[in-house]
Amino acid sequence: MGTLPVLKPREVAGLLEDLGFVEVTTRVTSTGPARRWSGNTVPFHLGQDISPTLLHETARDIWLAAEQLLGRA
Repeated sequence: MGTLPVLKPREVAGLLEDLGFVEVTTRVTSTGPARRWSGNTVPFHLGQDISPTLLHETARDIWLAAEQLLGRA
């Protein structure tokens, strides 16, 4: 795993939407049957970014490498 960036919650939600997820308020849910579970929560807390650790966990929850989520692979 390479160095992962610190992202804004809106950026992470955008990456997930590009993969076919749909935003429902601040919860982003999968529409495809190939996902491990139906939803993944992206925390939208005022003034807080998404850490590389949380980005890695978010990617793992949808069965991707973090680099794939970022579009690097």
